[in-house]
Amino acid sequence: MKLIAVNGSPRPNFNTAKLLKEAVRGAEDAGAETEYVDLYKIPFKGCASCFLCKRIDGEACVCRVKDDIQPLFERILKADALVLGSPVYFGDVTASAEVFLERLVFPALSYDDFSSRVYTGKVNCGLILTMNANDDSIYEALVKQKVGMLSMLHGTVETYASTFTVQFTDYAKYHSAALGGEARVAHQAEQFPKDLQAAYDMGKRLVTLA
Repeated sequence: MKLIAVNGSPRPNFNTAKLLKEAVRGAEDAGAETEYVDLYKIPFKGCASCFLCKRIDGEACVCRVKDDIQPLFERILKADALVLGSPVYFGDVTASAEVFLERLVFPALSYDDFSSRVYTGKVNCGLILTMNANDDSIYEALVKQKVGMLSMLHGTVETYASTFTVQFTDYAKYHSAALGGEARVAHQAEQFPKDLQAAYDMGKRLVTLA
């Protein structure tokens, strides 16, 4: 069994990373091999619209753009589980996380039949979101779209959101009066351990479902 965790946050040691590392720990406790990746440390770009993944005489399903992230896609398609984590910026995942998903799942989409997939394997997927807001409507709309993308890999797709998260260690140093820093810090102290447990459980479940 193998689980790959991908951090779509530019912050390598903050909320999203902490949750992902718990998912990794859960997978390892279930006996799985794991890999942890920080997207912001990898130079890569969005889909080049080359359509090499759709060529009749080409190799299907794997993005053919030759950059530093392409080998990661190949490893993911051979893994049992993927967990992607991202903070929510302006109602969506980070730009890097979106580009990652675009490049990962577009080759799996069949242009001969939109209801079928070129990819014939199975990767169970988890999506962990961290968000400043505490608004279910934002979360539901975002998750519906991302679950649709991840479902192209044919596996179970699970989601979890850690909401009303802290952004700073010291709110007094920033223009942030609208964020309710003291209430946010108190909420994080009570809720975040529960979020960490949920992430751990997700990682453990995704590899045991494989």
